[in-house]
Amino acid sequence: MRPILIAVLLTAAPPPEATALRAELQARYDAYAAACVRQDFPAVVALLAPDVHWTLVDGSTLDRAGVESAVRDFLKTLGPGSSAKYTLRSVKQQGEQVQVDALLSVTTVVADPESKGKPVKHVGRSGWHDVWVKGPSGWLYLSGEEYELPAKKP
Repeated sequence: MRPILIAVLLTAAPPPEATALRAELQARYDAYAAACVRQDFPAVVALLAPDVHWTLVDGSTLDRAGVESAVRDFLKTLGPGSSAKYTLRSVKQQGEQVQVDALLSVTTVVADPESKGKPVKHVGRSGWHDVWVKGPSGWLYLSGEEYELPAKKP
Protein backbone atom coordinates (compact mmCIF):
# COMPACT_ATOMS: atom_id res chain seq x y z
CA MET A 1 0.00 0.00 0.00
CA ARG A 2 2.78 2.44 0.92
CA PRO A 3 4.56 2.22 -2.52
CA ILE A 4 1.27 3.05 -4.28
CA LEU A 5 0.74 6.10 -2.05
CA ILE A 6 4.28 7.32 -2.73
CA ALA A 7 3.80 6.83 -6.48
CA VAL A 8 0.54 8.81 -6.40
CA LEU A 9 2.15 11.63 -4.44
CA LEU A 10 5.13 11.80 -6.80
CA THR A 11 2.94 11.95 -9.90
CA ALA A 12 0.72 14.64 -8.32
CA ALA A 13 3.64 16.94 -7.47
CA PRO A 14 4.47 19.47 -10.20
CA PRO A 15 7.92 19.18 -11.73
CA PRO A 16 10.56 21.50 -10.19
CA GLU A 17 10.71 23.70 -13.30
CA ALA A 18 6.94 24.31 -13.10
CA THR A 19 7.28 25.26 -9.44
CA ALA A 20 10.16 27.63 -10.27
CA LEU A 21 8.17 29.22 -13.13
CA ARG A 22 5.16 29.74 -10.88
CA ALA A 23 7.39 31.35 -8.23
CA GLU A 24 8.98 33.65 -10.87
CA LEU A 25 5.59 34.78 -12.11
CA GLN A 26 4.21 35.22 -8.59
CA ALA A 27 7.20 37.49 -7.90
CA ARG A 28 6.32 39.54 -11.01
CA TYR A 29 2.69 39.84 -9.92
CA ASP A 30 3.84 40.80 -6.40
CA ALA A 31 6.12 43.50 -7.89
CA TYR A 32 3.26 44.74 -10.09
CA ALA A 33 0.83 44.93 -7.15
CA ALA A 34 3.40 46.63 -4.89
CA ALA A 35 4.18 49.21 -7.58
CA CYS A 36 0.47 49.92 -7.94
CA VAL A 37 -0.03 50.40 -4.20
CA ARG A 38 3.03 52.72 -4.11
CA GLN A 39 1.51 54.52 -7.10
CA ASP A 40 4.81 54.02 -8.91
CA PHE A 41 3.69 54.33 -12.52
CA PRO A 42 7.19 53.88 -14.06
CA ALA A 43 7.67 50.61 -12.12
CA VAL A 44 4.27 49.34 -13.30
CA VAL A 45 4.89 50.08 -16.98
CA ALA A 46 8.39 48.56 -16.75
CA LEU A 47 6.63 45.20 -16.30
CA LEU A 48 4.57 45.64 -19.48
CA ALA A 49 5.57 44.34 -22.91
CA PRO A 50 5.83 47.06 -25.59
CA ASP A 51 2.71 45.72 -27.35
CA VAL A 52 0.65 45.04 -24.20
CA HIS A 53 -3.12 44.92 -24.67
CA TRP A 54 -6.14 44.17 -22.50
CA THR A 55 -9.67 42.97 -23.13
CA LEU A 56 -12.00 44.13 -20.38
CA VAL A 57 -15.00 42.23 -19.04
CA ASP A 58 -17.35 44.42 -21.13
CA GLY A 59 -15.53 43.31 -24.32
CA SER A 60 -13.72 46.60 -24.92
CA THR A 61 -10.06 46.39 -25.87
CA LEU A 62 -7.16 48.60 -24.87
CA ASP A 63 -3.86 49.04 -26.69
CA ARG A 64 -0.73 50.14 -24.84
CA ALA A 65 -1.87 53.78 -24.56
CA GLY A 66 -5.24 52.61 -23.24
CA VAL A 67 -3.60 50.22 -20.76
CA GLU A 68 -1.35 53.02 -19.50
CA SER A 69 -4.36 55.33 -19.11
CA ALA A 70 -6.30 52.63 -17.25
CA VAL A 71 -3.30 52.02 -14.96
CA ARG A 72 -3.03 55.75 -14.19
CA ASP A 73 -6.75 55.84 -13.32
CA PHE A 74 -6.42 52.72 -11.16
CA LEU A 75 -3.44 54.14 -9.25
CA LYS A 76 -5.53 57.21 -8.34
CA THR A 77 -7.95 54.92 -6.45
CA LEU A 78 -5.23 53.48 -4.21
CA GLY A 79 -4.90 55.82 -1.26
CA PRO A 80 -3.05 55.18 2.01
CA GLY A 81 -4.03 51.85 3.54
CA SER A 82 -5.00 50.30 0.20
CA SER A 83 -3.71 46.89 -0.88
CA ALA A 84 -3.58 44.68 -3.97
CA LYS A 85 -2.86 40.97 -4.22
CA TYR A 86 -2.71 38.51 -7.09
CA THR A 87 -3.40 34.83 -6.53
CA LEU A 88 -2.27 32.56 -9.34
CA ARG A 89 -4.90 29.95 -10.06
CA SER A 90 -3.05 28.23 -12.90
CA VAL A 91 0.17 28.62 -14.87
CA LYS A 92 0.68 26.95 -18.26
CA GLN A 93 3.76 27.44 -20.41
CA GLN A 94 3.27 27.20 -24.16
CA GLY A 95 6.51 27.80 -26.01
CA GLU A 96 7.86 31.29 -25.31
CA GLN A 97 4.65 32.40 -23.59
CA VAL A 98 3.05 31.59 -20.27
CA GLN A 99 -0.70 31.69 -19.73
CA VAL A 100 -1.80 32.58 -16.23
CA ASP A 101 -5.24 32.56 -14.65
CA ALA A 102 -4.95 35.16 -11.87
CA LEU A 103 -7.34 36.47 -9.25
CA LEU A 104 -6.85 40.14 -8.32
CA SER A 105 -8.15 41.33 -4.94
CA VAL A 106 -7.94 45.05 -4.20
CA THR A 107 -8.87 46.85 -1.00
CA THR A 108 -9.21 50.61 -1.31
CA VAL A 109 -9.55 52.94 1.63
CA VAL A 110 -11.49 56.15 1.03
CA ALA A 111 -13.19 58.78 3.15
CA ASP A 112 -16.73 57.81 4.15
CA PRO A 113 -19.01 60.40 2.53
CA GLU A 114 -21.51 60.02 5.38
CA SER A 115 -19.03 60.31 8.29
CA LYS A 116 -16.41 63.04 8.05
CA GLY A 117 -12.91 61.80 8.81
CA LYS A 118 -13.92 58.14 8.96
CA PRO A 119 -12.37 55.83 6.35
CA VAL A 120 -14.34 53.11 4.62
CA LYS A 121 -12.88 50.06 2.88
CA HIS A 122 -14.04 48.72 -0.43
CA VAL A 123 -12.92 45.27 -1.60
CA GLY A 124 -12.97 44.49 -5.31
CA ARG A 125 -12.10 41.30 -7.14
CA SER A 126 -11.53 40.45 -10.76
CA GLY A 127 -10.25 37.49 -12.70
CA TRP A 128 -7.66 37.73 -15.44
CA HIS A 129 -6.41 35.37 -18.14
CA ASP A 130 -2.95 36.82 -18.72
CA VAL A 131 -0.11 36.07 -21.11
CA TRP A 132 3.52 36.75 -20.14
CA VAL A 133 6.58 36.64 -22.42
CA LYS A 134 10.24 36.43 -21.46
CA GLY A 135 12.12 39.67 -22.09
CA PRO A 136 15.78 40.58 -21.52
CA SER A 137 14.94 41.80 -17.99
CA GLY A 138 12.59 38.92 -17.12
CA TRP A 139 8.93 38.18 -17.67
CA LEU A 140 6.83 40.93 -19.28
CA TYR A 141 3.06 41.22 -19.19
CA LEU A 142 1.84 40.90 -22.80
CA SER A 143 -1.93 40.65 -22.55
CA GLY A 144 -4.79 40.37 -20.14
CA GLU A 145 -8.39 39.33 -20.58
CA GLU A 146 -10.59 40.24 -17.64
CA TYR A 147 -13.43 37.89 -16.70
CA GLU A 148 -16.27 38.16 -14.27
CA LEU A 149 -16.03 36.28 -11.01
CA PRO A 150 -19.04 34.77 -9.27
CA ALA A 151 -20.30 36.82 -6.33
CA LYS A 152 -18.81 35.90 -2.98
CA LYS A 153 -21.18 34.10 -0.69
CA PRO A 154 -22.00 36.13 2.45
